[in-house]
Amino acid sequence: MIHFQLQVILFFVCSILLMLLIFISRIFYIEMPVNALFLVAIISIFVILYSLTVALSRDSNKIKVLSQEIGLLKKEVDLLKGKHLNLKGSSHEK
Repeated sequence: MIHFQLQVILFFVCSILLMLLIFISRIFYIEMPVNALFLVAIISIFVILYSLTVALSRDSNKIKVLSQEIGLLKKEVDLLKGKHLNLKGSSHEK
């Protein structure tokens, strides 16, 4: 989340301070400073995309683990219900 806020601040700084854009464009040998702004925007989009991909992957793994735990717990509950029903059935036979 901090990345997004920093990128928004960077966009505002780059759009307000033309000298910074000129400096960035000279570093990367870009002819026009506006194109440097587009470069910064494209790089920022890739950073956002990567961070969202990492978050999605992490959450996907958590969901998989939780699903497996739920399956194990359901199986345990079914086994305990079966034992409980067997105990009730055997007490009526006496």
